[in-house]
Amino acid sequence: MPNESQTPATHNPLAPLPGTMTAPQRPIPLVLSVDWDYFQPRTIDDFDWPGSLPDPDPYDILLWQSRAFARPITKHNHDKTAYELLRVDPNTVECFLNQVIAQQPISEVRICDSHKEIVDFTQDLGAFDVLNFDAHQDVSYEKGDAVPELNCGNWAGHLRKSGKLNSYTLVYPRWRHQQPERPDFTLPEVIDRLVYGDWPGAPVQPTKLFVCRSSSWMPSWCDKEWLHLIALLRERAINSFKIDANVSEARPFDLQKARKLAADMRGARFSGGPSLYDDLDQCLVCIHIATDMLVSEKPSAEIKRQLDEAVDSLQSFREDLLGRGVR
Repeated sequence: MPNESQTPATHNPLAPLPGTMTAPQRPIPLVLSVDWDYFQPRTIDDFDWPGSLPDPDPYDILLWQSRAFARPITKHNHDKTAYELLRVDPNTVECFLNQVIAQQPISEVRICDSHKEIVDFTQDLGAFDVLNFDAHQDVSYEKGDAVPELNCGNWAGHLRKSGKLNSYTLVYPRWRHQQPERPDFTLPEVIDRLVYGDWPGAPVQPTKLFVCRSSSWMPSWCDKEWLHLIALLRERAINSFKIDANVSEARPFDLQKARKLAADMRGARFSGGPSLYDDLDQCLVCIHIATDMLVSEKPSAEIKRQLDEAVDSLQSFREDLLGRGVR
């Protein structure tokens, strides 16, 4: 956890802590939810990157390989790369577990990539409390009360709408206090309590523990620490420890390939050249670079097919423009 001291900020400070009893005779089940992006030391919004996809995507490996040598658009630490700035301290992981989870065996543990899987993981429970450590609020990002099809960004909204979410406590990373998710951010009413930084309460004993990697939001070069977290949790699980195969190993990351890709991408940077064809040609260069990288990582036939289609579409578009005399 961050070393600097802080005063937790709360929304509705009178809300009960998760896991407390609403009636003397029956405790409410507590689901502890941990998104790996909570451990980000800073927001990825500091980098000029498009928004990540809402759920795992086959291009994630290429995505992070291409971002490793990006530099922040902010003045602070502009001389450093994403690879240097977006790192997880393994000591932080161990401190987190000691501060948040009571030193007792955990009955059920579920580890996967997408946060939306928490809905299926909790379907056998009645009403329950959620204590969620996350860089995102995961209620909804739609205007009004609309809750679209279930995804990793609206699972809490779905649980509340179904009547299963008794209380929702969200713990943001400390930096989120100064860098809200959106400039016009308004806290959704579904959130009963909001904390920034370290968990200020006593360690909890969850009924269930859910952990997701959120590969679209967390760099592949942090996967060593991710696997360290998994190993620590595996030691604590007693009845059920279920982990999806796609998050049980580190994603491929090659620093030398990332460095070469960064150089190639700079060479193919859009220049707004004398004609539209210059930009199209540079698009083709970028796609071919991506193809070369994915071939080295033994991509699936589906990924190869999609890349081939992208190249064919751009080439056809270029030929069509040329045939119509468009410059």
